[in-house]
Amino acid sequence: NLTDYYGPDISDWLTPVRTVTFDKQGALPAPTMHRMNRGTYNQIVEMPRKKWSHKFWKSAPNAWNVIPPGQSGFMNFVDGMPNPSPHAYDQLYLYETWTYKPMRYHFWDIWRVRESVERLYY
Repeated sequence: NLTDYYGPDISDWLTPVRTVTFDKQGALPAPTMHRMNRGTYNQIVEMPRKKWSHKFWKSAPNAWNVIPPGQSGFMNFVDGMPNPSPHAYDQLYLYETWTYKPMRYHFWDIWRVRESVERLYY
């Protein structure tokens, strides 16, 4: 019986919150997140049967993932101070709430959600 073991007030049954601190890898500060019983990279992939599309059959994979704390370690220094990319920590909340973002496979899917385009000429 849990009441006999922990007492009548269930608010006393809590255990300390365990956290994970990432190692600092460069100029970005290392964030802390709640420890969970899973790895930090999570991916869900659905490989449905082939479907008819326009004039041919093609497979249509669907996938979602989360890579905490974020996907970009790009640093921009403004007035000598580090100014991290907006994507440096944007997946931490997704990870902590067991939610995912879609993975883009096709060029037009990536093009539709682009933030900028930079062409390099050599």
